[in-house]
Amino acid sequence: MINSHLRMTLVFLLFCLTSTTYAQTSTAESKLMADKLLHAMSSNNYDTIKHFTLTNLSQETLDQVGRDMYTNYLSAESHFHGSLRFHSIEMVDSREGTINSQVTVKSKNTDLWYQISLSVTQSKPHKISSIRIETTENTTLASVPILTEQVAVEQLEKYIDTLSESGVFSGSVMITKGNNVLIEKAAGQASKRFSSNNTIQTRFNLGSMNKMFTSIAILKLVETGKISLTDDINKLLKIKGKATGFEKIQLQHLLSHSSGVGRIDCDKGDISIVNDWQTCMTKIIDMTLNFTSGSRFSYSNDGMFILGLIIEQTTGKTYDQYTQEVVLTPAKMTRTANLDLQFPVENAAIGYSFYGKQNTWRNNLFIHDKKGGPAGGGYSTVGDLNKFASALLSYKLLSKAMTDKAITAKTEFGASQYGFGFGVWQQNGKRVIGHNGAFPGVSSQLNIHLDSDYVISVLSNHSFGANPIIAKIDQLFNL
Repeated sequence: MINSHLRMTLVFLLFCLTSTTYAQTSTAESKLMADKLLHAMSSNNYDTIKHFTLTNLSQETLDQVGRDMYTNYLSAESHFHGSLRFHSIEMVDSREGTINSQVTVKSKNTDLWYQISLSVTQSKPHKISSIRIETTENTTLASVPILTEQVAVEQLEKYIDTLSESGVFSGSVMITKGNNVLIEKAAGQASKRFSSNNTIQTRFNLGSMNKMFTSIAILKLVETGKISLTDDINKLLKIKGKATGFEKIQLQHLLSHSSGVGRIDCDKGDISIVNDWQTCMTKIIDMTLNFTSGSRFSYSNDGMFILGLIIEQTTGKTYDQYTQEVVLTPAKMTRTANLDLQFPVENAAIGYSFYGKQNTWRNNLFIHDKKGGPAGGGYSTVGDLNKFASALLSYKLLSKAMTDKAITAKTEFGASQYGFGFGVWQQNGKRVIGHNGAFPGVSSQLNIHLDSDYVISVLSNHSFGANPIIAKIDQLFNL
């Protein structure tokens, strides 16, 4: 008869064996899918990538994103990288019916290491439910010797030229440390149709970086006592929403992407941010909520758009007028505006993404809003973004107390890396704030290193263009 101690030991060993076998099987399935993905991505062939997409992605993912859209995305990534070389795979976890793994690869064109977050369904036939490609911060893979600033700048300039020549990067870059400009460089073309080159004065689409300006404008109203962070949306917009919990949506929730607001899809206006105010208010009143306000973080363009409406409701001015008054003018940002692309605009780059179906570049003029607004889409230069950072940190836009509120993560609302309109994170133990922007033909990043005094502005009119530049800067300058 087996005693109880031995029985428990056998059960434990059986559990370990079963767990090990399951983990090995899960890793093998993920590795198989990773191999298929890398083969397709490295083919640089649209039909090969399309076949991979249709046969290996889950039906739910295809229905949610769209077959053509996902194929176009992977095709653009394929052109961007040239090829991806496999290094390793590690299983992260298994939950909610998916096996989640991290695949480490190296990009031929950018010469950087990337991590592919790959989710594969547990049930057979195994399908990919999610693919996310990001540069990795693994210092054992990407380590470089500590360089002098002069050598780092020289190597960065060569890297920018290399990426520009290969069609990966088109845009402008600026790095300052304190009052010293370390690099200010433009590369690529603002218009491929007319072969006009980018310059330091070229204005680029910011994508979501407008959210910083919107938040500063809102916090100015708070600082001057016009509104309060705890005011609810009913009070701020003079409405009464129908959804349960609607009255719990506070200004601070909208600022920190923790409001839970759903889609509203108001028609954009030419002067005001909406074409018909009352129609838009009706949509907000009828809007459904995705979760209880203040309970978790969920990035929301609609929430930021509502902040723009609150600005217009409170001030009696247009969004553009008020942000010009309290953000752009104090910061001396003379090259920044929500350009209306219906009309001739001076020195503004056209955005491009690679369109694999026809093996050429495609502009984004017909797929984004004609004019920027509270959630994104404005135009600026790297020089103006540097001025914005300087004005922010010298308290020319808000008081120190209010600035600190803006750039502090709102963990109480589940926003561990977001404050009021600003990304907030730690990089090698040092504080960084800023924002990015991404859209087909738009790639932007402003990183303000609070502890080391670097301000890094990268604007690109190529999809994904800013990402390798930021990663290389972090590597060369040991940030």
